[in-house]
Amino acid sequence: MIKVAHLDLERGWRGGQRQVSLLVQNLQQQEIDQVAIVRQGGALADCLYGVGATVIPVPGRVAAWRALRRLGADWIGHAHTGGTIPVAVFGPGPSVVTRRLDLAARRFPLSRADCIVAISRPVQQSLRAAGFPAGQVELIPSAIDLGRKLPTDARDRLRQQLQIPADVRVGLTVGALVAQKDPLTLVRAVRDCPGNYVHVW
Repeated sequence: MIKVAHLDLERGWRGGQRQVSLLVQNLQQQEIDQVAIVRQGGALADCLYGVGATVIPVPGRVAAWRALRRLGADWIGHAHTGGTIPVAVFGPGPSVVTRRLDLAARRFPLSRADCIVAISRPVQQSLRAAGFPAGQVELIPSAIDLGRKLPTDARDRLRQQLQIPADVRVGLTVGALVAQKDPLTLVRAVRDCPGNYVHVW
């Protein structure tokens, strides 16, 4: 029987925490035993409580490692963030690490992971370039919740709020304004298309 202990100690809410939430909810539907060891008082804890997941709130890494040890060697420690990699790989059982960024990967302690999940080909390539064997790295793209529906009037309300005329085409990208996301490339690409005008909010 598969037993998974998710590890994410971030306080805020970003794409990685959204992915943990989607994974937990999907595994719930498959009736797989799982717990989430998360930051006490963090946004992910609140979300997982809301979907009825089993949550172990902890103040930090040492407490997270102790919680994982208490679960035992038949639980897979799944590190979803860089800060939880040591917790998973030095835990009592198998370890999985999800890598979301194509930054240079340090060999240690990541090399101790039984499996590394790359969420994109660039991440997979960066791991290969760092010397991680192909058999240790699995490519599993991030999930999309296809069942999520926005209110039918959401588009009209947003246009009205931003004062966008009804005949103007609108594209939306959501992400942190950091160099790793490279938001300016998208802005430049749209700007360079003939007849387009770009406004950034």
